[in-house]
Amino acid sequence: METHDFIEWLKTEMKSRGWRSADLARAAGLYPTTFNRVLTRSRKAGPSVCVAIAQALEIDPVFVFRKAGLLPPASEGEPTPAQNEALQLLSQLSEEEQVYAVRMLQGLVATKGSAEDDG
Repeated sequence: METHDFIEWLKTEMKSRGWRSADLARAAGLYPTTFNRVLTRSRKAGPSVCVAIAQALEIDPVFVFRKAGLLPPASEGEPTPAQNEALQLLSQLSEEEQVYAVRMLQGLVATKGSAEDDG
């Protein structure tokens, strides 16, 4: 079941990129009329439309499926799209580079913790 939040989320994503609906439709390989029907809620975003939108926005299709109501919300403890992306990026690095990246993240977390203690 598609939710109102999906359309609002799409509009926010387009606005943050400075895109019009035609821009996202083009990037997704969708006919503008098809995409506009989704935006006006006269057509539901099915799996193929969600995959196309995810590819155009360069985000995890599962996230888009959840936003569109095609999948249930994420379970507690399930990786977020950003966590999945980080794992995907790490897998493209050598083991030495992965260790370096993890150390950078540890430093970021430590800095965040000390900043919260100061604030």
